[in-house]
Amino acid sequence: MFFKRKKETRPTLAWERLDNNGGPAYTFRTKVPGGWLVATREPHGDGVGSGATFLPDPNHQWNGYSLGQEELEQQEIEQQVPEAPCAKCKKLTNHIVAGQYKCGWCD
Repeated sequence: MFFKRKKETRPTLAWERLDNNGGPAYTFRTKVPGGWLVATREPHGDGVGSGATFLPDPNHQWNGYSLGQEELEQQEIEQQVPEAPCAKCKKLTNHIVAGQYKCGWCD
């Protein structure tokens, strides 16, 4: 039998909210061993239309975007962003990663 020590806290899942374009009102994900736990919820509180599933992704590579959606959003951003030197190799690029210009070839 497991007895909890007084100063120990319960494990806590850190949920990240994902934006939706259609579909359920709310979608969240959290890292768990071997992948992601993904939960959805509609705006009313009765639980109808809610659910959760496990998404296998051992290295947690999924960035939260639907397949193909990140590329579309990146293209829109690149059309609006002026070119600047890559932070690493200094080649001109308009591709931004984590707030820095990155050409994508030198990494």
